[in-house]
Formats: sequence, structure tokens, C-alpha cells
Amino acid sequence: MINNRNIKKINSFFVLIIIALFPILLSAQNKMSLPLAIEMAIKNNMTLKSERLKAEYHQKMIETYKNIPSTIISGGFGQMNSSYIDNRFAIGQSFSLPIVYSNQKKLLTEEWKSVLLGVNIKEVELKKMITELYYSLIYLKAKEKLLLKSDTIYNNFFKKTEVRFSKGESNILEKTTAETQLSNLRLQLKQLNQEIAFLQAKFQLLLNVETKIEVEESLFYQSVVMGQNTIEQHPNLKYIEQQKQLNTVNIALEKSKLLPEISVGAASTTMKGVGSDDIYYNRWKRFQSFDIGVGIPIFRKSQKAKIAANEFYGNVLNQELATEKQQLENHYQSLIFQYNASNEQIKSYEATVLPNANLIVDTATKQFNNGEINYLDWVILINQSIELKKNYIELVKVRNEYIVQLSYFNN
Repeated sequence: MINNRNIKKINSFFVLIIIALFPILLSAQNKMSLPLAIEMAIKNNMTLKSERLKAEYHQKMIETYKNIPSTIISGGFGQMNSSYIDNRFAIGQSFSLPIVYSNQKKLLTEEWKSVLLGVNIKEVELKKMITELYYSLIYLKAKEKLLLKSDTIYNNFFKKTEVRFSKGESNILEKTTAETQLSNLRLQLKQLNQEIAFLQAKFQLLLNVETKIEVEESLFYQSVVMGQNTIEQHPNLKYIEQQKQLNTVNIALEKSKLLPEISVGAASTTMKGVGSDDIYYNRWKRFQSFDIGVGIPIFRKSQKAKIAANEFYGNVLNQELATEKQQLENHYQSLIFQYNASNEQIKSYEATVLPNANLIVDTATKQFNNGEINYLDWVILINQSIELKKNYIELVKVRNEYIVQLSYFNN
């Protein structure tokens, strides 16, 4: 039977476990996956928020397509019909044909679509920046992990050297060498931690968050399977194609401006005196009239020149689209080649070089402890092993850079 004393012991046990695991749980909570980091950046980034507001502004501007000129209201007073004083009030309005307003609405809509594609390009660029920073951080973390392992090796070496020196089994040169190697490693760690802190601050700025973000370090060594070429859907090409559509609509609008404008009006006036019908009219009697007119653009040279310029600009955009597409294709093929070459180098390292580097550390340490090699040989072999592992990390870093560049083609 469980008594109160046993219950208290069990509770105390679980409390101790929670306290022991708290730093691990906290660390796990702070780790953020790359997709989540990208999602958070797209949601919170201040620059992107500003671009979205611009898009919203252009969307609201679509409703301004009916830019009808002001209504003209006029009045007159004086001897307009006879020696008597009369007054006259008139109202007039001019407007373009419906096709002009329709084309204006289309133009404003296409401008809005262009801004939306611009926002999409900003999003893709932000994703690329976040991915680059993310991989840079896990690269530095990988270097830190290697340096910490090296620090453990040299710290043990330094402690053994101190014991040997105190017993007179080694000289001051061995002790100084061990101390120098250890100090150099710790200086590298300090510099690395400063670089990590700087990148983390930059990362937080892009995500617009105040809390420190930890990355998933295991992602560093993961390769990817290259998908199909998606250059046709690249945001840069879509944007140029949208500019072509915008220019086409603009040409249609400028052509429609060559059409006549319509004006209508109405007037009310007095005509004091004897009229043509031999009836006398006082100043309170009013007479109404209506008029309609057509505005014909006689001087069309400037407008036609604007249309011709826009049509020529369409050729410019066609050339720009072809050039951009060719550059993207060449860049993509180059990245694929470099990625595959880098991946082959990494596979070679993983198959032979890394196992040999680990074997060098184990064998050199055993031989040094058994007195088969001296401390200088041990230092040379250990540094060689560390350098091989550093080279491996650098190779993975380069491959990851190609992965980031290639991901830019899959948005």
C-alpha cells in the first residue's frame, strides 16, 4: 500500500527529472525549422509588409478609372438679348467614350497585378535570404561542434602534459606546445561565437522577432533530390510577361484616346421684352436650351508618337524576356553541374577520408599514450585529422550554397 511518505518521494523524483530536463526542453522549444522560419519571415518582415501595403494602394486605385472631367457651371448677367438686363445659367459636362474608361480600368488592374508580382519577387528574395542565413548558422554550429571536440582532445593532452611535466617526464617545450594549441582553439571558438551572435541578430531582424532562434543542425548534412526545371514559372519571367501585358493594355488605352469626346449641356436664360411672338415677357420668365458637341482630336501627332513608342517598348520587353530566360537557364544548368560535382566530393570524403581522420585520432592517441610516438608527432597527426574534418565541413557548406541557389528556381 502506498502511503503519504512514498507519494512525496515519487513527487520529488518527478520534480527532479523535470528540473534536469528543463534546459533540454527549453532548447528544443527554441529550435526552429527552416519552413517555419520562412513562414514567420513572410508574415512578420517589415519590408514585405510595406510592399503589401503598396499593392493594397494600387488595388484601391482601380476604382479611379472613371476620371470624368469636372462639371462646368456658369452664369451670366447683362444685356444679352436686348437693352434690358437679363441673366443666364448653364451647366456642361464632357466625357470620353465608354471604351476609354474600360481601358483605363484594365490598365490600373494590370498595374496592380504588376505590383503583386513585385511582392512575390520580394517574398522569393526574402526566402532566399532566410535560407542562406539558416544554412550559414548551421555551418557555424558544425564548426563549433568540431572545435569543441578538438578542445576536449587538446584539453586532455594539456592535462596529461602538466602531470608529465610535474613528474619530470616531459620538458617545457611539450607543455608550452599543448598550452599554445589549446589557447589557439579557444580563441577560434570565441571568434566563432561572435560570428554566430551576429548572424543570429541578423536572423531575428529578418524574422522581426525578439527571441533568440536556434536552428536544426542536422539539416546541414542532408542533400536534396533535384526536381524538374521550373524556370518557366520563375518570378522574374512572370514579372516581365506581366510588363508585356501592361504595355499591351496601355497601347489600347492610348489608341482609344484618339476617339472623339462627347460634351452635353443645358442653359436657362431670361429674355425681358417683346419676343418674336409679339408677347411681352418680364424678367421672371425663363427659357431653356440644350446643346451637344463632339471633341475631335485634330492634332494627333503627339498621341500617335506615344503609341509608336509603346509598341517599340513591346520589342524591348520581348528581348528582355528572352535574355532573362537564357541567363536563368544557363545559371540553373551551371548550378546543377556544380552541385553534382560537390556531392560526389562529399561522398568520397564520407567513404574514405572521414573514417581515416577518426582512425588517425584513435591510433595517434593510443601510440602517444604507449610512448610509441612523441608529442610533436601526435600534434601533427591530430591537426591533420582536424584539418580533414574542417575540409569536409567546407565541402558541405559549398554544396548547401548550391542547394540554396537551386531552391530559388523552385518558387
